[in-house]
Amino acid sequence: MSQNNNFVYVHHVNRRADWRIRPGEENDLLKRDSNSGTGCCDDGSGTTAAAGRKKNYSPASTPVPGKAQGMLYFCATPIGNLGDITRRVLQCLKEADLIAVESVKHSRKLLHYYEIRKPLISYREANREHKGREILARLKAGAKIALITDAGMPSISDPGFPLARLLLAENVPFTVLPGPSAVLTALVHSGYPADR
Repeated sequence: MSQNNNFVYVHHVNRRADWRIRPGEENDLLKRDSNSGTGCCDDGSGTTAAAGRKKNYSPASTPVPGKAQGMLYFCATPIGNLGDITRRVLQCLKEADLIAVESVKHSRKLLHYYEIRKPLISYREANREHKGREILARLKAGAKIALITDAGMPSISDPGFPLARLLLAENVPFTVLPGPSAVLTALVHSGYPADR
């Protein structure tokens, strides 16, 4: 639990969000917790409080001091056939808070095919500096963001590389989810000896 701008912040474990309440109202949460037997808010001291579906409490709109940073996922997308995508990437896209795309129009075809409806943000060469900073700010606020390109692996012939460098400089975590490779596909199909 932390205090900022005359509000008390408690972490909602089940929803993985932070709830903003006024000082003194945390006791009401503890009381409701003991009555309901459910604990979904953790104040960091081992004591839980139930926020449930109470309409009084709204998620904090500003980053909470000490809150864990988010994660950026470089996700490989199909290079031709829409079926050439891993289940791990699909799961990541479904769970992401935001998806950064090279082309909104192009990526919507893939997302619509798999019935994935998530907020999109355009991240391409023309806006990479501005949007890169915006993505960075959201990651520092705890967002889970997936980065996809029109086809293949981000950072290969697209502005994913500058974003990776920015995250490394800012010490923000990211990971790579593998997928189809045009290079390896062409190599195997060519019959060229690749066994050594």
